[in-house]
Amino acid sequence: SPMTHAFRSFLSLILLCAPLYGQSQKKILDGLREFYKRTAQKDGSFTPGVDPKYQGMYDCAYSDLAAVTYACTVHKTFGWELPYEEKTIEWLHSRQNKDGSFFNVAGTVDPKSPQVKVYNTTQALVALHALGAKPKHDPLPIFEEIAKGAHQTLPP
Repeated sequence: SPMTHAFRSFLSLILLCAPLYGQSQKKILDGLREFYKRTAQKDGSFTPGVDPKYQGMYDCAYSDLAAVTYACTVHKTFGWELPYEEKTIEWLHSRQNKDGSFFNVAGTVDPKSPQVKVYNTTQALVALHALGAKPKHDPLPIFEEIAKGAHQTLPP
């Protein structure tokens, strides 16, 4: 997918530039793996940082699905085993509504707004795809709903 390709390109750029900052690629990858080991939760979710009080920045603060999606994408990009992978799939499935949309529990946004439904659903679908899993319910209706008029409620 274009998103996966862009993400892989970004990670490749970081690894290629590592020597410019006095870091080896191995050291960066080892640090990334350690970060994910420390942020993996037994329920399959991931925290945005190692400090339990840290709420994240940008999209990880926006929705608690973001940290999980990044963890799944990074692990599968590098061929790493995801801690608690089956639990992560269960966790993602537990965040899907019967209408196909996915929702955040933590974050700075209203999970019922059209913009956030699209964001959360996209994040969850990317994570599930990375794990080779499918959503429990067809997500297309939520995108159709937005396209048919709910998009008028989105900010300009």
